[in-house]
Amino acid sequence: MIKRIIILSSGKYNSFIFNTNTPNFSEGGFFNAIMSFPPDYPNSPPTMKFTTDVWHPNVYTDGTVCISILHPPGDDPNGYELASERWMPIHTVCL
Repeated sequence: MIKRIIILSSGKYNSFIFNTNTPNFSEGGFFNAIMSFPPDYPNSPPTMKFTTDVWHPNVYTDGTVCISILHPPGDDPNGYELASERWMPIHTVCL
């Protein structure tokens, strides 16, 4: 659940605070992140980066979130993802 959003003049959404409400190690945790939207959004996906230390298989050590749906549209140059698993302009971000 998103608790707070601050919109910066740069077009970035800052200070996302998530309360996971799931029965695991992060229950009740708060995780700050920045979601940035490119100038050609929605044709290109936003990026998301946690600014709070978090361990998850889809989060790099620098906090960058790596999931198929946030990868640029089209075919995967490495052949791991189907184009249908990647970003499409019909996808939206709910804030």
